[in-house]
Amino acid sequence: MFSRFSVKVKQIEALKSILRLNKDPLEEAKKANADVIEIWKVLIYDQFAKTIVSPLLSTNSLRSLGVTLLLDLTSRRQPVPSVPVIYIFKPTDENLNLIYQDAKENLYDYMHLNFTSSIRTETLQSFAGKCAKDRVDSKIVKVYEHFLDFVSYEHNLFSLWHENSFNKLNSQDSSRREYMQKTAAQLANVLYTLGTMPIIKYSESENAQYLSKYLAEALRSESSPFSILQKQGSSSIISSSSSAPRLSNAYTQMAMPSFQDYERPLLIIIERSADIVTALQHHWTYMDLISDLLDYQPGRINYTKKVQTQSSSSSSSTTSQTTKQHFDVSFDDDFFWVENFNAPFDTIGPQVTNLVSKYTVDAERIKGQIMNGIGDGESNEGMGIGGALDPLTATKSVLDKHVLIATQLNEIVKKRSIDIYSAYEEELRSGNSNGRIFDILNADKAYSDQAPLIEKEGQQSSSPQEQPNQGTLADMIRLLSVAYLSPQPVIQRSNRDGENESWTSQIDGMEQKLKRNGAPYIRSYEYLKRFKNRNADRPESSGKIFKNMTELFSSSIKLPYVERLVEDVMDAKQSDLADSLITIDPKQSEIPISSAVSRDSTMKVKSRRAIVFIIGGATIHEYLLLADYAKRTSREIILGSTEILTPLSFLQQLQLLQQQQ
Repeated sequence: MFSRFSVKVKQIEALKSILRLNKDPLEEAKKANADVIEIWKVLIYDQFAKTIVSPLLSTNSLRSLGVTLLLDLTSRRQPVPSVPVIYIFKPTDENLNLIYQDAKENLYDYMHLNFTSSIRTETLQSFAGKCAKDRVDSKIVKVYEHFLDFVSYEHNLFSLWHENSFNKLNSQDSSRREYMQKTAAQLANVLYTLGTMPIIKYSESENAQYLSKYLAEALRSESSPFSILQKQGSSSIISSSSSAPRLSNAYTQMAMPSFQDYERPLLIIIERSADIVTALQHHWTYMDLISDLLDYQPGRINYTKKVQTQSSSSSSSTTSQTTKQHFDVSFDDDFFWVENFNAPFDTIGPQVTNLVSKYTVDAERIKGQIMNGIGDGESNEGMGIGGALDPLTATKSVLDKHVLIATQLNEIVKKRSIDIYSAYEEELRSGNSNGRIFDILNADKAYSDQAPLIEKEGQQSSSPQEQPNQGTLADMIRLLSVAYLSPQPVIQRSNRDGENESWTSQIDGMEQKLKRNGAPYIRSYEYLKRFKNRNADRPESSGKIFKNMTELFSSSIKLPYVERLVEDVMDAKQSDLADSLITIDPKQSEIPISSAVSRDSTMKVKSRRAIVFIIGGATIHEYLLLADYAKRTSREIILGSTEILTPLSFLQQLQLLQQQQ
């Protein structure tokens, strides 16, 4: 059972409120002295809102809330009269124009508009003016501003769903401050949805300082829901604004959160630059491998299935077609996922096998008991078996799914020697490498690219440069990058001429060899070299970040950056990592930010709850580390970021940065 400190729970509550026309059905039923009855309705959303809704509410859940028709805002749609139509969308000019066209074409009689975030007054005024001019504003019943412009992967994992955020933060573009303001507005919406005002702790990087400054200003502003609720002295769900632009009988309204201030969490803001290695490593847990090797989206694993169909022209010939399918993985209804998402991959196979064997024994036992107890009567017998086996059937369905997932992963792991890469990289991070990495980096062949998406049957198309057990050239770039950024062991190896070579010389040699082999993402490695050299020599904040990372690798406590930092901060320890953070309390609205920083910069705050936000992208591995730490210490920790990175997507951003130079 998940606590109220859950982005997923809170976002689901907000969506259910929208789908109930921003009313409480129980209260409405009480007033009418009747049973709760869901009104039939149509849901129309844009692509971003679809990304928000899909992992949170299944088709069955939507149906139970009265949604009978689900439509894309950009698609051509038929009229549906006399039924409430609920729109959820980003308040962009393009989307508003589509809705204006719907009203103008008289597609729907009752239009309920729900913005995923606040809308600029000028934009809404323009929209209202067009609707009034064409006398279609009466179609619009209600207009609501919400705080939903983020994606909940899990109860304690969310993303702002940006693209190339690391690239944006590290490019020479002058729009970084504007980007930080946008990020602050979205992060504030996460906090409004949670209904909590945190104490902010941030690293000394320039981007973290900007984000924290803009976020504190947003939280303490007059238009903040926290400020509005404080003035109203009420936790009302909806707060109307008499100054908002009017659409016929519809004022723009703000969906207010329920504000809980009894236990304020810490909000720890750090940058991806503080730990590059974790984002590139080959990790070994079940969920790590799913996110790295498969097409993993929030709560879902997408895959392409090949289907053999008989040719219409010949009974003996067949054609191959592909269809897109998916597996759903959820902590809410998948017992195997709950128990094993953070388990080492080599334990997954035996665990699935044991559970399948147990299922088989239990199913045979129940069938035998029912057959012996029922006697004659085939129809009754069948119904009895079916009813008794329903729970086991659900169990079997979950196990079948994970058998297929594990089988697919296992084929890629074997083909690319992911276990070897993972082991070598752990040795590198700990400073205990004996140079074995060069055995794999010296391979004459490798796959030319990342392995393609696998199919349900576990089949993979072969590359002409395939060399089993060597991985892909991209795997090698990742390994080389980890080696370059990790502590350098004092070892020497003999080259082909029998001469001893230093570690640095061997790394440089491997880089040249990968270049000659046409390795993809070699420019991402070149960017990392430039990044390390540039930041190591800089005395200001970005140089300190890299210095902290280097010291962390050299520490006798071999913990990744985010885990060690969060542990030190939440325990209020005296440590270089914890002491490097600056503290702001957004509730101190009467104190300018500069003064608040100066006064509170050394404040130590123990907390049972924390939100960790990584600018530039977080990884599934960091989510798993924090989930494990929270479980061990009975704490509640939410991880959020501008985006959730995969090693491949991170390499692509590094490559782009190098190309921009």
